[in-house]
Amino acid sequence: MKCDVCESEATVFLTQIINGQMTTVNLCDACSQAKGVTDEMGFGLAEAFLNQSTPTNNVSEAVCDSCGFTAAQLKKIGRMGCPECYSAFRDGLDGLLKAMHKGTRHVGKTPHTFIQGKHLQKNVTQLREETLINHPADWMQGSGPHSEIVMTSRVRLARNLRGFPFPGYSQEHQRLELMQLARPCVDALPEMKDGYSEDYAKLSKTRKQVMVERHLVSREHAARANGCAVAVDRKQNLSIMINEEDHFRIQGIRPGLNLRSAYQLVDKVDTELEGNLPYAYDEKLGYLTACPTNLGTGMRASVMLHLPALALTDQINPVIKAVGKIGLAVRGLYGEGTEALGNLFQISNQHTLGEKEGEIISQIEKVIERVINSETNARQKLVEDNPNMLQDQVGRAYAILRHAHILTSKEALNLLSQLRLGADLDLISNCDRSLLDMLLLEIQPAHLQLRAGKDLSPEERDLRRAEITRTRLHSLAGPSNVSNNPPPPEAPTSDLPDE
Repeated sequence: MKCDVCESEATVFLTQIINGQMTTVNLCDACSQAKGVTDEMGFGLAEAFLNQSTPTNNVSEAVCDSCGFTAAQLKKIGRMGCPECYSAFRDGLDGLLKAMHKGTRHVGKTPHTFIQGKHLQKNVTQLREETLINHPADWMQGSGPHSEIVMTSRVRLARNLRGFPFPGYSQEHQRLELMQLARPCVDALPEMKDGYSEDYAKLSKTRKQVMVERHLVSREHAARANGCAVAVDRKQNLSIMINEEDHFRIQGIRPGLNLRSAYQLVDKVDTELEGNLPYAYDEKLGYLTACPTNLGTGMRASVMLHLPALALTDQINPVIKAVGKIGLAVRGLYGEGTEALGNLFQISNQHTLGEKEGEIISQIEKVIERVINSETNARQKLVEDNPNMLQDQVGRAYAILRHAHILTSKEALNLLSQLRLGADLDLISNCDRSLLDMLLLEIQPAHLQLRAGKDLSPEERDLRRAEITRTRLHSLAGPSNVSNNPPPPEAPTSDLPDE
């Protein structure tokens, strides 16, 4: 083949991109040296390539983290330093690849080990998700202190990173950047071994709502998508929301009145994360948060209580007002702005600045113990003073749940509340309370749809909800007569302060 310049025998064969068109250049030794093709400081083929690619300016200072090869070296010699260079300079090569090849994605043979590894990772993710969805959490089955009244104890820490805007003020690319930085640190936590971690962009609305119903994520977080993620440990005692209102919401949950145990869990995880991530912290203000109401400790400690007797005896509103006067917040089943369905109430601290974590927990514990006393006294009063009304409430709940064919979510939760009260007062013999607690979750809208494998209309959900309760309670014996049961143990005499 002849040299394109002097027609001598060509020894150097080049392909150039000129105005987006591919051309071939053949040169002899003399002409190639004259053109500087073999001179490291002269004309380089890669320079011709990259000068045609507009994204190059974005990577002109890029360096391969693996081998240290630079974009400037690539321009000079037209070769990569190592396989990882293709990732480091990928954006700058897009235009070149389009001009050189018929496509920019490989469609030929793929190594078998690569396919196996990709499928294995997908299967592991699916398996862990199915384990999360199909198995009850520890706190759903466990019985902690005062579990007949206190359902769960939760402690949540709000944390943020320096150098990033708060999620509510950030752009999508900034949230994605933070998520890419944070997720490896979260997934590497010892507590997350064999746990579940997923990007919200890959989760369906139903699966996110299931986690809301299990109190693993907030309603606000579930409404988000790109740039958000969640990690949950295998036993569902720990969950970490990435890019909620704050960059991190670290939450621990325990059965019964167990705030200190929940705090110990999140405190340990918090310490592990702060060793690898630049927390936003101020010596005066403490942990910096998107909302100033969370400044300082960034901690919300909450307890979910089942208070049917206070509701039946019309004492619930005075109790709620008394708790509010002490400086605590009372919320519904799913937190702020939600209704107290099933006589379930959440009580949490409102102040996070100016008090230590232990002091906040101690204050809540004292108030919760007084609420427990009030509910216990109300239950005892029902048994002693109004057994017929109590028997009627429990009996009606049992009959409807056992035989109804249509049940709304609100009706089912309220009936299960009455049935649980009957079980706690031994009006229903051999009733496993954990069965009723699991039903509280199984009849929720997202759980019903996940079980069905499809979206359901409200009417279809009402039918399936009734079917599940009939099935689960099929072998449950009816309530016994109140008068045949021994009175409940006497409760402490202390009560909440008068208004």
